[in-house]
Amino acid sequence: MLRYNSTEARISTLDQKRQIGRHFFVDVAPCTRVKEFYGAFVSGVTARSLDVTFKYHFPFRHGPGDLMIRLFYSARTDTAWVLVADPDGRQLEIDK
Repeated sequence: MLRYNSTEARISTLDQKRQIGRHFFVDVAPCTRVKEFYGAFVSGVTARSLDVTFKYHFPFRHGPGDLMIRLFYSARTDTAWVLVADPDGRQLEIDK
């Protein structure tokens, strides 16, 4: 992961700086390593065509929460993104 912003750190209660360089689906948010989330991400990145939005339930230890997720692949920059909208609608960016 190249970016992990302060709002996502607040929501997850994970240290923002410690997430950089870690694998989002394995180290940071292993609960997302399911077909509906990780499977969609891998399929879209492999096809180099990804732009899906869905609600996902995060079972945070400090209290579960539903967040909006957008998985996006940019052909221009050859990067894949996991974008998270927190409960008040602000969009957060988390790079692949």
